[in-house]
Amino acid sequence: MGRVFTLIYDFFHRHRTAFVILFLILLGTEAWFGSQIRLEEDINRVIPASEKNRKLITVLQHSKFADRLVVCITQSEQDAEARPRSADRFCRIPDRLTGEY
Repeated sequence: MGRVFTLIYDFFHRHRTAFVILFLILLGTEAWFGSQIRLEEDINRVIPASEKNRKLITVLQHSKFADRLVVCITQSEQDAEARPRSADRFCRIPDRLTGEY
């Protein structure tokens, strides 16, 4: 396996113009594919579309907040005691962060 890389190195060491041309082609290809990426900031697509979340989606669509963070905490029957404690701990996180900013 090491021999393959040595052969590639030797070839490009002898043919520097081939290396530069290949490098520019790869760089151009990556730049073209990178420019085709379209980012979309739509938090509503992340939220599961169910009857329970219908009001939440409506509120988020009509809110004028620039930054939104949505956390859905649900409770199942098997861990009925663990969820309220973890939800309470999670709700205290912003209080700890406000002192830093």
